[in-house]
Amino acid sequence: MKIRWVQIIGIFGSIFCVLWLVGLGMTFKHYFYKGATEVNQSVKTEIIETLEEPINETKKSGYHIVALGDSLTVGAGDPNGKGYVGNVLEQLKDRTTEEVSLQNFAINGLTSEGLVKVIEERDVQQGIKDADLIFLTIGGNDLFQGGQTLVELNLEEIAQIEQHFLENLSQIMSDIRQLNGNATIYFSGLYHPFTHLPNAEITTKIILDWNHHTALEIARYKQAVFVPTFDMFQNNLTTHLSHDRFHPSTEGYQQMANRIAALITWDGEKNE
Repeated sequence: MKIRWVQIIGIFGSIFCVLWLVGLGMTFKHYFYKGATEVNQSVKTEIIETLEEPINETKKSGYHIVALGDSLTVGAGDPNGKGYVGNVLEQLKDRTTEEVSLQNFAINGLTSEGLVKVIEERDVQQGIKDADLIFLTIGGNDLFQGGQTLVELNLEEIAQIEQHFLENLSQIMSDIRQLNGNATIYFSGLYHPFTHLPNAEITTKIILDWNHHTALEIARYKQAVFVPTFDMFQNNLTTHLSHDRFHPSTEGYQQMANRIAALITWDGEKNE
């Protein structure tokens, strides 16, 4: 009898163990399956939401030009009022079906120190941010000072003027690049409008050295091009200078524009 009760208790114990294991298994299955399902569902929901979000592929249409600098970029001396900037603009419009827009912030008589301050203005900064191309002339008023510097020929003073200019130019280029890292900058160098004055050989060397050091500074920045103008005016002052004998004439500006435009290429050009 005692043995029979032991057998009965053993049978019930075995059944209880089996039921406990089955219950435990179902509990684990429910826990892990439910967790995995929730994770998968969460990932699936995130993927669907991501796919349903509109993809912003908005591309700015056309090309925007910003012009900065002194009277050369204003177009002083050109009776047509276009200067090199207006002439380049016309050529670019002929080469593309896209819209080409322009903001010209140039100021007559501006020095490099003045341009540093101009670039601090909010509307100028926004224009630079939006630009695809940037045209720049600066330094002529720093060096020439109405011709007085080259008449007096104080070489020590000229060296100081140049050093100050290069420091400002570095600031100008850095500020532009901070605002816009992709726009191509076209910096037009100085020509020599005073070859008729005494000591032309010395003053020519001063301007060539100035251009050389300027070109080296411009070369430090990506997508920045130094555009020489000295050679265009060297033997053509009669036709390329305006009546004030300092600023370019209509022909002088046209030649500057032709050189700059020849350096500009883009994907939206018309097929010839």
